[in-house]
Amino acid sequence: MILKSNKNKFVEGETYQFKVNNITCLPGGNKEFFVLQDIFGNKQLMSTEYYKNYDIKKGRIIKCKVDKINCNGKIFLEPEHPIYKQGKIYDFEFVKFDKQKNYIGYEENIIIVKDAFKNLIKIHCNNKIHVENNKVKAKVEFVKKSIPFLSLTEYDDYKTLKIGNTCLFTIVDKKKLHDNVEYFILNDKYNNTHFLPTEYYPKYNFKIGQKIRCKVINYSLKGYYFIEPEHPFYNEGEIYEFDFIRAEKSVDSQGVKKNYLVVKDYFDNEIHVEYDLFIEKKNIDFTKVKCRVENLKKGKLLLSEPIEFL
Repeated sequence: MILKSNKNKFVEGETYQFKVNNITCLPGGNKEFFVLQDIFGNKQLMSTEYYKNYDIKKGRIIKCKVDKINCNGKIFLEPEHPIYKQGKIYDFEFVKFDKQKNYIGYEENIIIVKDAFKNLIKIHCNNKIHVENNKVKAKVEFVKKSIPFLSLTEYDDYKTLKIGNTCLFTIVDKKKLHDNVEYFILNDKYNNTHFLPTEYYPKYNFKIGQKIRCKVINYSLKGYYFIEPEHPFYNEGEIYEFDFIRAEKSVDSQGVKKNYLVVKDYFDNEIHVEYDLFIEKKNIDFTKVKCRVENLKKGKLLLSEPIEFL
């Protein structure tokens, strides 16, 4: 039986229009949220905390990038910055040169600048940068929680990775860091260091010295990239058969009722597949479900709605 999905979905990294309907506080809390209406007619919440300088008001149409969709389908939005655009170079006020310990505990050189809203921003800086008229030219790689992430790639030998690209990494070590979590330590082609929690990939059979391909997912304000290794059996965008386990119902964080089919992957991991209709047990006459692999997160498959029941 062939099925066609009528569900509208967002794509990570893409920008969409939203209407600001209201500002609200969730029950039992005191944090404010913008109540946004998306292009599909659904409600999305976005914290007001980081966007006091954005002049976002009720009734306005704003553009937001879908920064992240987590494993539970929750959408995290980043509104367009009123001043800075991704990929553009701007002058920033110089504050000082400094050193800091990175996530793995190694000391690195940084330069601290100030943006138009007086936020202090740290930039990786391998060379001594020339400061003229108390200004530093830096490129806006992207914006997260209203803070522009900056690079000096035009003037420095520290190279940044592009979010969304798949790159080759070498596993150079495996150790517990200061957060008491065990990581694979990886180097990219520029010899920058990256971290991959071992707990999500126990069946990938990674070894020290091995070269692996990883997709650059996002950037943390703590100073490191989120990366996702290619799955040993599944390719993003391709369609596969999965063993059907059961049908379930649930309610999401915004009180919306959702139906799921639970399927099993090659590693016997259970995966929840969202589906418009709830299938009663008496109507289940299939053992497999065809789905497209839409994404990978922490070693888990994110699947499309069912394409075919077998």
